[in-house]
Amino acid sequence: MKLVERHIILNPILAGQKLTELLFLSKNLFNLANYHYRQYFFVEHKKLNFNQLYHQVAQSSDLLFYRIAALAEGTGEQTADSIG
Repeated sequence: MKLVERHIILNPILAGQKLTELLFLSKNLFNLANYHYRQYFFVEHKKLNFNQLYHQVAQSSDLLFYRIAALAEGTGEQTADSIG
């Protein structure tokens, strides 16, 4: 059995390039965290706790975090403007 989360965007052109890039980076971040978690389990035969996982991912992907932070900056304000 595969547990999968799926989000369908009906019109990605209207969603904008910024959202598309954030979704792509989010997928990559999830895959990176999943890789570290699985590698730790295969070697140590223990579960990796959240704090250890966070620090491992942060050390291996500083550039990815900076890209996500730069893209997400001001996104909430834009969403609030489009709603109200």
